[in-house]
Amino acid sequence: MKLWATFLQIFQRRREEPDRAVIDVSPYRDSLKRLDEGWQELAKSQDRVASQVRQWALECIRTRDKAPFPSKLPKDHRDVLLSWLDGIYVPEIYSISKADRFAVLHHIYGDRENRIADVRPVMRLKPTILVWPTPVQVVDPQSERSAGGGPKVKRYR
Repeated sequence: MKLWATFLQIFQRRREEPDRAVIDVSPYRDSLKRLDEGWQELAKSQDRVASQVRQWALECIRTRDKAPFPSKLPKDHRDVLLSWLDGIYVPEIYSISKADRFAVLHHIYGDRENRIADVRPVMRLKPTILVWPTPVQVVDPQSERSAGGGPKVKRYR
C-alpha cells in the first residue's frame, strides 16, 4: 500500500493554480453608485432652478412688474442668478417665458450653443427698471364706429 501511495505521488500530476489577485470591487461599485446618485441629485436641482426661473418670468408678465425672486435657489450660485434676474429686460423675460423648461435649463447651465435667442447669458448684471410696452386697445370692429365697423346707417338726402 505504501508503495502504491509513493507511486501515485511520483507520477501524479499536480495541478498548480496560477497566481491570481483577488480584487474586491464592491467599494468601486459603491463609489459609482454614490457618484450616480450625486449626478441625479444635481440634475434634479438644475431642473428645479430652471422651472423656478420660468415661473418667475411668467409671473412677471402676468403682473407686468418684477415678481419676487425665487427663494429656493441653490446657494452655490444664488447671487449670480439673482443678479441676472434683476438685470434682464422685458423682451428677455418674454423670451424666457416662451421657452420650455428644458431650454431654460440649457440656457442657465449649458454652453453657448444652447442659449435662448435674444437672452443674455447668466452673469452678474446691473439692476434694471422694467419698462413694459403699453397694452394694445382691443377694439370690436362690429360696434366701434371709429374702427370702420358698426352698423351702416343709410342716409337719405
